Amino acid sequence: METRYLKSVDTTDEYVLLRARISEKKRNIILVEAGFYNQKGEVCTKSTCTYFTFSQEKSEGNALPRLRRRRQSYRARITSFANDSAIK
Repeated sequence: METRYLKSVDTTDEYVLLRARISEKKRNIILVEAGFYNQKGEVCTKSTCTYFTFSQEKSEGNALPRLRRRRQSYRARITSFANDSAIK
C-alpha cells in the first residue's frame, strides 16, 4: 500500500468522504485507488493498494482453517493471560 498525505483533515468537519475504485485488473492482481476528501471536497489523502485474489474454492479450502486456528490460538492466549493476571 502506498499512501500520500496531502492535507490535514479538520476535526470540526461534519463529514469526510472516502472514495475507492478498482483501477486495474491483471489475472489475480487488483489495484485499488482511494481518496479521502474533507467537507469542502478537497483531496486530503491518496492511496493505492495492491490485492492478490484467490478463487472461491481456494479461499475456502486454505484460508478459513488457518484463520480459525489463529483465532483459537489468540483466544487461548487471552484466557491464559487473564488467568495469570487473576492469580497475582
